[in-house]
This record gives sequence, C-alpha cells and structure tokens, in this order.
Amino acid sequence: MAVEKNAGDLDHIEFQREPTRQPEIRRRSPFGQAPPRPTSRPTHAQDVAHQTTDALNLVTASRQASGVDPSMLLVLEFDSITKDLRDQLEERFDAVVVDEQRRKVNDQNHFRYVVQFSDRNALTRFEQEIEHYRNENQTTSTLPYGARRDFFDALQHTRAVSRDEREGQRLKEEGIPNSSSFYLDVDLWHPGNANAAQQLRQEIRNLCQTRFFFMYPWYKP
Repeated sequence: MAVEKNAGDLDHIEFQREPTRQPEIRRRSPFGQAPPRPTSRPTHAQDVAHQTTDALNLVTASRQASGVDPSMLLVLEFDSITKDLRDQLEERFDAVVVDEQRRKVNDQNHFRYVVQFSDRNALTRFEQEIEHYRNENQTTSTLPYGARRDFFDALQHTRAVSRDEREGQRLKEEGIPNSSSFYLDVDLWHPGNANAAQQLRQEIRNLCQTRFFFMYPWYKP
C-alpha cells in the first residue's frame, strides 16, 4: 500500500549559492548630445533596413530548422551612440531591452542593446519608422519627426544576436561545468499568453530531446 508523505518529509533540491554580484544601477540622463548626422540619411536608412531584414532572415532560418516558432523570438541588437534610446524602444516600439551595455570612447557614450519586440506588429512599426526616416517624413507616427531623426541618426547597426552574447555572465567566467550532469538556467521571453507560453516550452523541450538523442543515440529512456 502506498504511503502518503507530507511535504516536509520530501527531499529538497539543492541549489548552489550564486556568487555575490552587484547589479548595475540604470541612471536616466535627462540631457544628451545630439547624435552625429549621417552623410546621407536615405543611404543610412537603407543600410539599417537591409541589416534588419538580414538579421530577421537569419533568426527565422535557424529557429525554423530547430523547430522553434521564430515569430515568438524576434531579437535584434542595436549599437546606438550618444543617446540613451532605451526608453523610446520600450515605450514607443513595444519592445523590451533584455541586455544593455555601455562604454565611453573619446568622451562619447556608446550604448548596445539586445531588444525583444513583443510581436510582428511591433517590429513592423519599427520598419515603418525606418521608411519615414528615409523619406524625411515630418509627420508624427510612432515617433515625432525630431525624435525619429535623432533615434535613427544614432542607430548604427542592427544584427542577430551571436552565440557568445546569449551566454550569461557566470557561464562566460567559469565555462561549462566539468561534470557528467549539471543544471543550466535558460531565459525565455514570455510570448504574451498562457497557451503560447506552453507551446514555446514544448518546442524548447522537443529541441533539447532531439539534440540529446542525436548526441547519445544509444540512450533508452
């Protein structure tokens, strides 16, 4: 006969304490220098548009090959100069900055963001703003004319996130644990509702199982 156990009688999962790290405090700057104006805004807009398309095609192809819906994982990286564009990305483009790096070169601030758009509509609004910028459209859409001009003057590159940039700080510093088994945290961006989240979780589970049995075909669960 099965004996029912109380929660207090069960073994608990053991967790290793994370090394003490102080999170970076984000300070909003109320003022900023105007970004350098490109030699040709139409040419600059065309370059940014092509980079965005290339990044999306790369992400879509790699995730479809892995069996993961690319529409749920639209991640782009921006290199922006002299202006803190994070607020505009999050408030105007319905995007989330999932990683941010700052550095200073010759007294000029450089910002690099990894950006998660909420859905395809949000990304489309971003692409439409590039077109308004290219045409010097002075009407207000997602951004007013002046904010749009400064935003895309400052935006230097868009591209897909590299493999190294997906690694967390501890994994970069300590490397893969030298043991037969270990725990690894994986961050996933919530797709917006419970059903889509369940589907995404299943896709990731299927991907892990497929890769595992590819590496260890002899394993029988």
